[in-house]
Amino acid sequence: MNKYLVIFAVLVVLACSDDGLPHIDYTADGWAIYAGLEWSPRSTSSMKWDKAEEYCAALGARLPTIDELRRLIINCPDTASDGLCPASDPDCLNSQECYVGQPCQCKREDGPFSVLGDDLYALWSSSESSDLEGLFWYVSFIDALVLPTVGGTYISFRCVR
Repeated sequence: MNKYLVIFAVLVVLACSDDGLPHIDYTADGWAIYAGLEWSPRSTSSMKWDKAEEYCAALGARLPTIDELRRLIINCPDTASDGLCPASDPDCLNSQECYVGQPCQCKREDGPFSVLGDDLYALWSSSESSDLEGLFWYVSFIDALVLPTVGGTYISFRCVR
C-alpha cells in the first residue's frame, strides 16, 4: 500500500470524532472553531434579522454569510458548500433564480444536517436577497433548507468572528 495513502487515511481518522463528525475545538469563551471561523453558541431566543445583526455587532462579531452558514451543513451534498443549490453571496442572491425550483433542500430522514448540532433550528445569514428588499437568506437545519424569508421572521442565529 502506498505510504502516502496510509498517512492520509490516518489524518482523516484523527480529524473526525467517534461519531464521524469533524472534530470541533472551542475557544475559552465557548465559541466553536470550525471552517476558518469562530461560531458563537446558538442564540437562546429567536430574533428578527435586524435585532440578530445588532446582537452580533454588540459582541464584536457579525452574522455569517449564506456561504459561511452552508459550511455547517452535513449529509446533504446539494445544499452544503459547493453543492448544487446556487444560493451564494454575492453571486446568487435573487430569491427567484437562486431558490425556486433549485436543489436547496434534503429529506428530513437523511439528517442530521448541522455539524454544530443545530438540527432543530433555522439560522439567519447576513445575506440579503438581491431582488426583494427586506428578504434575507437563512438555513433550516431541520431539512438542510436554504432559502430567503422576510427579516421580520423570528429565527435563531449564530454570530461569527
